[in-house]
Amino acid sequence: MSHLDWSAVIAVGEPAVSTLLDRADELAEAIAPRWYPRAVERPGEIWVVLHRTFTN
Repeated sequence: MSHLDWSAVIAVGEPAVSTLLDRADELAEAIAPRWYPRAVERPGEIWVVLHRTFTN
């Protein structure tokens, strides 16, 4: 599952989350400098959240 609100992309569920975490350096390099990834632990699951940086 994923959710997009133009300021964040949230990935939940396997195998997407474990794949994104395994390739975190590659992901960060691919989406920089306007987006940055982070793992968020929720009760019983882990989310990968890509936050967008807003610059003028």
